[in-house]
Amino acid sequence: MSKSWPKEDAAAWSRSEVFQNFEKSIAENFVRLSTIQQRIEKNAQDKLSGALEKVKTLNTELQKVKTTAEQVGLADDAKDFVQKDDLMFHQDNPYVESNNEDWEEDDIEDHIIKDLKVMAQEAINEGNIKLAYKIERTIQEIMDKE
Repeated sequence: MSKSWPKEDAAAWSRSEVFQNFEKSIAENFVRLSTIQQRIEKNAQDKLSGALEKVKTLNTELQKVKTTAEQVGLADDAKDFVQKDDLMFHQDNPYVESNNEDWEEDDIEDHIIKDLKVMAQEAINEGNIKLAYKIERTIQEIMDKE
């Protein structure tokens, strides 16, 4: 806008108190932003350094645990460790024969309800209340059909 002004108006504008205050305000804001940016960079570097230090400490502790486990002889046992699955009808459950037709419908429903209760408890333990609620509603619907 000031480029299209006549020379006299542009000169008067550049010497005016409004323009000088405007320039001063821009300079102050620039300095303020530079200071804030420096603080943010310093904070980020401090947090990154702290996180890296914690990771190094954790790695050291894990190495100590691994070394201790090897010394005690637990390292070989850890490979054989399998988490217990409480679900009866889980597809990998070796205790359920897939071609077993001796099951009655009531038995199957009971086992499904038991499995759903286990799943609901796991959801509650993990803090997933929405999932636990949905599972409980499913259990209720199955029980209402009986």
